[in-house]
Amino acid sequence: MTLQHSRWPRLALALLSAVLLALSFALTETFTGLPRLAWVALVPLGLAIQRCGTKQALWLGWLSGTAAYLAILSWVIIVMQIYGHLRAGAGSSRRRCGSRWNGCEGIS
Repeated sequence: MTLQHSRWPRLALALLSAVLLALSFALTETFTGLPRLAWVALVPLGLAIQRCGTKQALWLGWLSGTAAYLAILSWVIIVMQIYGHLRAGAGSSRRRCGSRWNGCEGIS
């Protein structure tokens, strides 16, 4: 089974790209990130969209971008709870909406 005939390896590569991109940012106070990882984080996504249709490539890029932003913007929940006096659910729903928008940022 080649990469060109199956969706699961493409999906796994897109999500791997999201994980690598998220790890290149500082996610917590103790984990300062691995900034050099950002240089290779998009390589799995490039392999995933190689030789596939435009619609599938856009979908994989959106999925990868949204997953990366969900991890990168985890600090928003804490800020909204402390300074905005919002419940945890309200902060997480706003983060999900923002990450969906930012995942589409490169499309427009």
